[in-house]
Amino acid sequence: MEHSPGLGHNGPPAQVPADNDYWDGYIDERPAAEFINFSVAFLQNLRYRGGGPPYSKIGRNVRYTRRRLKTWADARILNSTSEAA
Repeated sequence: MEHSPGLGHNGPPAQVPADNDYWDGYIDERPAAEFINFSVAFLQNLRYRGGGPPYSKIGRNVRYTRRRLKTWADARILNSTSEAA
């Protein structure tokens, strides 16, 4: 089974260059959802409710960057179940 380079895999794999194109290039919601290991529907719900990762909207197209997704996810790291989410 091949893994996508996402947060659940300790950053980008060796074959993916760790340059600005990888981290700052725009991706649509499917690879964005895969990157943070969520479903597309979950990302859509977060956009509707608010509180999700920052995104850009150009016309009807929604785009994310991996850097913003990682920053958003990293801001939600908890050390205990007693911490506020």
